[in-house]
Amino acid sequence: MRKLMLVVAMMALAGVASANLLVNPGFEVGPGGGGTPDDWWKYNETGQESWSAQTGTNGMAFWSWSNGTWGGFGQDVVQAFGSSDVLSFSIWGLAEVNFESSIDETWILLEFWQDGNTTWTRQDRLDVYGILTGNAGVWNQVTLITTVNLANVTMIKPIVGGGGFTNNNVGNQAVFWDNANFYVIPEPTAVVLLGLGGLLACMLRRNVRK
Repeated sequence: MRKLMLVVAMMALAGVASANLLVNPGFEVGPGGGGTPDDWWKYNETGQESWSAQTGTNGMAFWSWSNGTWGGFGQDVVQAFGSSDVLSFSIWGLAEVNFESSIDETWILLEFWQDGNTTWTRQDRLDVYGILTGNAGVWNQVTLITTVNLANVTMIKPIVGGGGFTNNNVGNQAVFWDNANFYVIPEPTAVVLLGLGGLLACMLRRNVRK
């Protein structure tokens, strides 16, 4: 019960946020039909599709029509970030029931750029393949929370990607994405959130020892 209460508290605090730093976060604006939504970029086997929307008229989709392919999309968020800023990047994803990656690879990440956006220094990544495939056919919100811990960060790229896509020749094997959110968690909330995270980790370790 205590673990459940902590998880609920962390989720509630994570919802206390500054404004979304992403433009076109719901992928509504753009050409559709597998194209690139406005203010985003994409690569390889992914595109803006009307049939992959959670809400509205468009979302993003990973295609898995060919074996061994990969794809992804992201956005360049250009602004000065403080070294103590705590960040949250979340997006809703749905893996169709026949989606499969031969290397279990589907992830979200934040890529940190310093000194006038000339050099990327670090990538913080959350692997979400197990979450999506373990709850196939339903929408799941996945969230990466991290601290900048770098000086002179002038751009961060929230990115969603995957690889090793497998064509099962049975259909229903794409991944849908929609409603992304990237923001700086206000400092008082961040302190409590990180503290609860540490407490939860201690409780889990104690239960493992038992």
